[in-house]
Amino acid sequence: MEGLANLGINTQSLIIYIVNFGILVLVLNKYLFKPLAGFLDKRQNNIKQSLEEANTIQTEFQKKLNEIQEEKVMVEKKLNQELSNLRSFVESKRAEMLKEIEQQRSEMISKAQNEVDQMKLDAFESSKDDLNKFIKVALSKIVSENISEDAVNKSFESSWSQFTKNSK
Repeated sequence: MEGLANLGINTQSLIIYIVNFGILVLVLNKYLFKPLAGFLDKRQNNIKQSLEEANTIQTEFQKKLNEIQEEKVMVEKKLNQELSNLRSFVESKRAEMLKEIEQQRSEMISKAQNEVDQMKLDAFESSKDDLNKFIKVALSKIVSENISEDAVNKSFESSWSQFTKNSK
């Protein structure tokens, strides 16, 4: 210890410094390091917990995203199916309407043809009497009194029937 005294170091002061340092270490440990270490542990645990929650949320989000994508695919398939069904329905209705229109057209043409035929027949019938009178007068003048009016009428009726059959 004398060597320390030669250096100008007081041993009593050195012991006080060492004791003060020990007390300082104990006080700092109790009031600073332990609370700081506890705070850091809590902070680290909070960070770990936050990371775990973030991972859980991310996993749940990914699951929800996958479910939504699957639902989207299913909805698209359903919409495509409904669109296909609608197109088929529209096509069948179009074909049905075309068929109905064609049927109505055919009926109208047939009806018009029947009306035209009836008009022809009516025209022939209405002109029959006039034509009969004209022919009687003409034949009466051409043929002398030898042929009776009944024979002319029978001949006209026969000719008229044959004419109307041929004109149809």
